[in-house]
Amino acid sequence: MEKDVTLSLEEVTQELLEVTTSLSFKLNLKTLQVAELLLANKMLTIEIQDKANRIAELLKVNQDHAKELTHKKHQNKSYRTALRNIEKARLNLEKYHEYTKSVLDSNLDSFAMVGLDGLIKDVNLAMLRSLGLSRSKTLGTNFNTHFLPPEKADQLIYKAKKDKEIHNYELNIKHKTGKETPVLVNASLYKNNEGEDVGVFTASRDPKTKIKT
Repeated sequence: MEKDVTLSLEEVTQELLEVTTSLSFKLNLKTLQVAELLLANKMLTIEIQDKANRIAELLKVNQDHAKELTHKKHQNKSYRTALRNIEKARLNLEKYHEYTKSVLDSNLDSFAMVGLDGLIKDVNLAMLRSLGLSRSKTLGTNFNTHFLPPEKADQLIYKAKKDKEIHNYELNIKHKTGKETPVLVNASLYKNNEGEDVGVFTASRDPKTKIKT
């Protein structure tokens, strides 16, 4: 009877050992699985962080591009506005030039714009009629070619540059036919927008011409 009890205890002990071993194995297996899950989760976390960093970089690049495009858009808008302003100023200048030209051409006095070098830069219609020449054959020619005597014409330009204004200076204007007509010439020095002397403005009139009032 005692032997049977002893065997039963051994059997029980053996069974307990087997159960304990089995549980230990299962526990180790679970621990390993948990460790693997933790490692996988860590790797996934790192991957997610990398992707988040990449997305942040892409967003930053996109923002920079957006800012650059906005800046270029503003630049293009400013450029277009500047071009419109320049074109508007050009048209206004052309209108002013045409108006000034029409005023000069409607005057009975003969006007000539003479450079500091003595060459004619511009004339009005009255001057062309007095010379009997076209504008193309007048511009760029010497003032003393058309007003005689030549040395006295040169003296007029010199005195105008020196004294700023000359009044009733006696010269003869020469027509292309050779005919000379006595005229009284008023001359004044004119400047550019920077205040620099650029030429002499002359106005010639036949003293015998009567002005209607």
